[in-house]
Amino acid sequence: MRLSFHTRVSMVARGEDLYVVTVLQTPWRTTVRHGPTLRDFRAMPVEQARAALSKVKGAHRITLTCDESWCSIRPIQIKASNWKQAREEVRLSIDRLLPLSPDDAMVGVIDMDDSTGDGTLLAVRRSTVQEWIDHIEEASGARVVDVLAPHMSMLALGHQRDEQARVIELDNEGTPIGEHRFRYGAPVQFDAPFTDNAETDEASFVAGPREIGVASALAPMIGAGRYAPLQGRTPPPPRRWLAPAAAGGLAILVFIGAGSLFEGRLQHATARAESRQLELVEPLRLVRDTRADTERHITLLRDGLARSTSDWQSVLPLMTEVERALGAEGFLRRLEISREYVIVQGESPSATSVLEAMEASSLLQEAQLSAPTSVSSQSGLDMFSIRARRSNREGGAE
Repeated sequence: MRLSFHTRVSMVARGEDLYVVTVLQTPWRTTVRHGPTLRDFRAMPVEQARAALSKVKGAHRITLTCDESWCSIRPIQIKASNWKQAREEVRLSIDRLLPLSPDDAMVGVIDMDDSTGDGTLLAVRRSTVQEWIDHIEEASGARVVDVLAPHMSMLALGHQRDEQARVIELDNEGTPIGEHRFRYGAPVQFDAPFTDNAETDEASFVAGPREIGVASALAPMIGAGRYAPLQGRTPPPPRRWLAPAAAGGLAILVFIGAGSLFEGRLQHATARAESRQLELVEPLRLVRDTRADTERHITLLRDGLARSTSDWQSVLPLMTEVERALGAEGFLRRLEISREYVIVQGESPSATSVLEAMEASSLLQEAQLSAPTSVSSQSGLDMFSIRARRSNREGGAE
């Protein structure tokens, strides 16, 4: 069994400030770590910004969310599903849609609720965003991969089950600056004036810079297929599994004679129907035999799977043991669990402490470094790879 871990560093520009959030996704939970807030970021000396961002773990690929005041917005008859083909054409004609130059525009789109229209076009000045990107990349040593408008991040605030929901957007001081309305997770209205009165049965969500940062990190999963970012890859829609094609269709046409039909015509129609029925006997037999054969193979597969997995047990205790060995400051990058071994890769203030903790565990034995340790240039922590034999070999897979 191979487990995947994703670390997304999300940065939100608000006014002249930069908010940093790290979201770590594992198969069993999502962890949010609030990073520093860099006041007056663009005026901050590079060395000072670099020192602040050096404490952010996993900052290799960054998502930047723009200040809402940078965004121009208008309806458009285009959806995210065909944005790839339309993006360049929209950008080149942006001066006829919004007060922006085609040479200085970044464009994206959000699908609106079906009752509202096709989509909403969002655009920002590339020169404004690029100044922030350059400063972030110089200070962090990482690459800004995705650029989102805050409207896109709001797709991931968790209102997918609410028939009516409003998102109250806050400024840096926590003051409401506007609200946005959604229906079952799809936007209905953006940038409405803030009001104290909510509609009956309307769920309310509050989104400050940090909430928007977390939502931006989760948007590629929760909002997949509903938006195309200002920069970066458009998240593909959730995979739709096609139902197996139904096989076989039989039709026998029976002419029921009425008093106005000649008896000979009725007999002729009946003879044709009987002939067609005889032609279908053999195909029907083949379908029946094929179905029986398929059911027999399914039974064999189920029996074989039951025999091979009957002694499997949960690997959650082992995962918990590994997390405990890392300690509060440890950072897990990759975990591989097979029937025989466990391989742990990550960062910690002391790789030796992690090794000793794993060796002391009742679930592990023969723990040893599988590669030389090194020191991360970004976090200053020990980077390690440890391999240990499982004491209890039940569970897992080859």
